[in-house]
Amino acid sequence: MIIHLDPTAFCCEAQVRKRLEVLERGLRRASDGGMKLGDYAAWLKASGVVVPSRQTLRADLERYVQRCDDLVYGDRQKSLTLDVHARRDAIRYFLGEPWLASPLKPKLSSSVCRCFLLAMHFQEEVEFQYAALPQPGLAPTFKIHRGVPLRTLPGSDSGYMAIWLEQGLVMPINLTRVRGRVAFTGRDIGHYRPPPVDPEVILSVRSGNPQSLERCANQFDGNLEGGRELRFPMPASLALMTADLLEAWWRRTSATPRQTERTIELPDGTVTIDVQPKEQ
Repeated sequence: MIIHLDPTAFCCEAQVRKRLEVLERGLRRASDGGMKLGDYAAWLKASGVVVPSRQTLRADLERYVQRCDDLVYGDRQKSLTLDVHARRDAIRYFLGEPWLASPLKPKLSSSVCRCFLLAMHFQEEVEFQYAALPQPGLAPTFKIHRGVPLRTLPGSDSGYMAIWLEQGLVMPINLTRVRGRVAFTGRDIGHYRPPPVDPEVILSVRSGNPQSLERCANQFDGNLEGGRELRFPMPASLALMTADLLEAWWRRTSATPRQTERTIELPDGTVTIDVQPKEQ
């Protein structure tokens, strides 16, 4: 997916970009998460792309690996494999560069995130194993979900994504709870029921501290108006989750306890939530 997010960084030539797109789609579809040079050549041929020399194929792999932290190439078998435990690129994409220096690194998988982003770009169905919320005293439980990624929601300490399910529902997921690899199913999604209309709402954040508001705007890409208020346009289904993330950010970055007021504009009215320190 790096090809579409940053197309001019390392594959500005049209033919190189076309080849690497085939490579990326093939690799992210591979069930075992690996490939050899011959597989790459076969994918190019099947896609109607001219197959270059083996030296050029190797150069393509080396070029792609240099830009993706979850790829390993050049072992004894000269194969390219995915590392689901790599997370630097995912943290950088969802949370920003400063999080890479933090000792509290979320367990985001770059491989998982790239597969979701690729599926979102091409509107294709994926299958993934998802962990339920942990329950005290109970062993972790997992469920297989299928759906089409719709949009991302960068979080304060995690990454979130909305998944369009077959029955028409939209399910927000926490990418840190995805287990293992994400697999493309190859199924047609023409029979998917349309997702419900999700009206846009405005989530507002007000504070008397202009510096904190500016930091929050930079962190969450909000619109700062008049130096006193941040406004976040978003789908209504993501308003409550975003309010949780914003509240956590303000509490974590505040030097002293403060009163936190949450104002959420929803289609059926305004919701205001006050959070105040407990009196001793």
